Order: sequence, then structure tokens, then C-alpha cells
Amino acid sequence: MYLYHQENRGIAAARNTGIKGSKGKYIALLDEDDLFEPQKLEIQVPILENNPEVGFVYSDFYTFYTEQTEKTLCFAVGRNNPEKFAQTFFFNCSVAPPSTLIRRTCIENVGFFDDVSPHDDGDLLLRIALRWRVKFSDYPCARVRYHDNQTSLNRIEMYKAVIKSWKKILSTNPEFKNSLGVEASNKLSELYFKLGMAYVNKNMMKNSIAPFKSSRRLSKIYVNIRSIFMILRSRFWV
Repeated sequence: MYLYHQENRGIAAARNTGIKGSKGKYIALLDEDDLFEPQKLEIQVPILENNPEVGFVYSDFYTFYTEQTEKTLCFAVGRNNPEKFAQTFFFNCSVAPPSTLIRRTCIENVGFFDDVSPHDDGDLLLRIALRWRVKFSDYPCARVRYHDNQTSLNRIEMYKAVIKSWKKILSTNPEFKNSLGVEASNKLSELYFKLGMAYVNKNMMKNSIAPFKSSRRLSKIYVNIRSIFMILRSRFWV
């Protein structure tokens, strides 16, 4: 079955259209340039069938480049302690969407993908993980293709999207925020700092000021005299 948009509204909108037009119990995400390993569904479907309290199952994954044939194994976060997946994922969202198999009712209950955010997959997985258990499968079940023109390589837009998503989740889940303690502010401070550095690396110095200030307000770890000195030296001194 093929579903078409009248206009290009991005990956998240396309995923939402596909999910709403499907009838299956489980949702497997596969972008056009990625691949499933042969036994993905054979291994992951029984996990969800036998664990109705689980919102999604995920695994390690491989990466490869268009011009190369070899693949590199990447370890997903939380693999050794999936019971703490939400806390771990907040600090390092290294889970490939094709490595997941998601219970359809969970997607419907949390409100589908955010179709205006390039961080839509991470946002959805964390929202589900805050309400249901998560299971890890030790069979790497997907290959993710990286190439130079991927949207995910736009660091500025990605950092802005992650910051917006994480702030929203913290504000709507006070218990989760409290469980993270001061580290929640430290993580947001780190993201603002990386956003500022992304602007600096694009020679957009004026744009970097606001995120640097936000980073400093949240934590003094990243924006300090030493980091400012290193930024000035790297940009203006030979």
C-alpha cells in the first residue's frame, strides 16, 4: 500500500500519515536509505507479544556510508539497563529509529510524531518510555546509512529541536525532572553551549550570544573564562 502527501511536509508528517493509514499492531520505521536486518521482525515481534507492558523494543544497529560496503556496529544507549532507559536516553539519545519496533497503541496514546521538529523520533521514544517499559534486543536489527546531505547533519537545527523537545518534556513531567536532579539543567546547558558553538563554527557570532547566555544561566560548567578564551583564540587568533 502506498500513501501520498499532496505536499512535502517532512519525515515526521509522512510517518504520521503512514501510521494512521496502517492497521497493524506494531510499527516499524524504515526511511528510504536505511535497511532492516533479515531477522528483525522474527526476533522483535515475539518480545512485544509476550510483554504487553512494553511500549517498544530496540537494539544496537549498524552504520554505513553510501560509497562504502563495510558496516560499523553502534551500541544503543541503555542496553545494559533498559529499566532506566528514559533517564539514560535524555542524556544520550543514541537509538536508531529503524532498530525499534513500537506498539501502535502507545504512539496513538502519546500523540504521534511532532511533525514540526527534526528531533521527532527522539521526542516520541522518550514520551513513550516515560509511560511504558522498554525492552532491549541483543540482535542488531538495522543498518543506518549516513551521507553528506542528511538532515541530521544540520547541527544548528538539531540542537534547537532537542532543546525545545527536552524543555517541553521536563515541564510536562515534573517527576521525571526531579529524578534527574541538577543533571537536567546541566544537560540543557550543554545543549545550549553546543548550539552556540555550532553558530560560531558557521561564523554567525551574533547568533551564538543568546545560547551561550542560556547555557551560563543554567550551569557554569560550559560557559566560563576558559571556554570563552578558547573560542576567541580559535576564531580570531592565528
